[in-house]
Amino acid sequence: NNIQNQVDESNLNLLKFDNFSNNDVIKKRNIYFILFDGMISLENAYQQNIISDKETILKLKKKLEKQKVKYIPNSISNYNFTYLSLSSIFYLNSPLNERSPEYKDNKHLYPLMLDKKNLAKLDKNNLITLPKILSNNGYNFYYFGNKWNPCNGDNVNNINCFKEFSNNKYTSLLEIFYQRTLLVSLVKKILRYDNAENSSFYFLNNLKNVTDTLSTKSNNKDNNFVFVHLMTPHDPYLDKSCNYNALAKLANYSYSYSCAIDNILNMADFFNKEDPEALLVFQADHGWVVKLDNNRSHQDYLYSEETVFKGKLNKNIKNEFYYRSSIFNSIKAPDNCFNKKKIPKNNSNTIKFILNCALNYNLSYDENNHYIGFDPKDQNYGRVFKLQSK
Repeated sequence: NNIQNQVDESNLNLLKFDNFSNNDVIKKRNIYFILFDGMISLENAYQQNIISDKETILKLKKKLEKQKVKYIPNSISNYNFTYLSLSSIFYLNSPLNERSPEYKDNKHLYPLMLDKKNLAKLDKNNLITLPKILSNNGYNFYYFGNKWNPCNGDNVNNINCFKEFSNNKYTSLLEIFYQRTLLVSLVKKILRYDNAENSSFYFLNNLKNVTDTLSTKSNNKDNNFVFVHLMTPHDPYLDKSCNYNALAKLANYSYSYSCAIDNILNMADFFNKEDPEALLVFQADHGWVVKLDNNRSHQDYLYSEETVFKGKLNKNIKNEFYYRSSIFNSIKAPDNCFNKKKIPKNNSNTIKFILNCALNYNLSYDENNHYIGFDPKDQNYGRVFKLQSK
């Protein structure tokens, strides 16, 4: 496939390709890449007392295997933040590392990287992006996500957005109130409610409508790539009945995690019946530090003033770094793909595995590294640190 070495473009380490062409005689399969925001691995859930015993882990693995889904232990995210981990998926590579110059311009990172002008510049320089590869191979790219996604703008290129599933027909009275009130920030703070979660509920509860829409819109029902970004188990949390609950004592990460597991098993069962040849990925963008929920409203504050000490990562909170890097990762693919291809254990290598499997490519894997970046509002924004292995 003429994959060349990484090149530097706008302070990013990107992969480059020349004469990237379609493969012949490929049995097309639909691909569903479903991202669960902030979902830790099963083994990390045990370490953080979300799962009570190792026997439960074995039972969950067997349930996944029954649905033909392979759980991949000891997986880590490319980065600690969503905007960076999703960038690694769409670039098929970690675009920033500890040697990268400090950056202040995020237009080449998710979601702005998917703007038409930015993609056009990347295409002009023969730089690899997931939308380009899918387009070259006749795949329709569908995106279903929360409000923080490329579908909010009108400059999306090569991506079909499920905008029709966000109209008032599926909007609750609470969301209508939330959207119209002048006290949006206060309402969000009190209720911990966002229309992103409503979108998640719609996708999970209307899978048949989604697959029917794909069949209707596509010339070929087996050439669709569907990227789904769900908020569960990220806060705001679910209660025991898997509903969003304004009363914090009735909702927590543990309940949300159990609901996410149930969602994965239910979706796997659904797709096995409705689209048995499809490739499935159930994966997180970063992990979670459960103990911080006792005194912080959001995990991202871990990566602020106490992260960096004298120019280096603070060793006193290294366990938190590892918890944040640990992700749930599972894949449904034909046995021959697992036999021929190395098992992927991070975000960028997983999308490479899927493309290798679906398109008979031989994309080489990155090193299995986790990098720590910062929120755009943070004083350390623009810096990247490599988390050393245990």
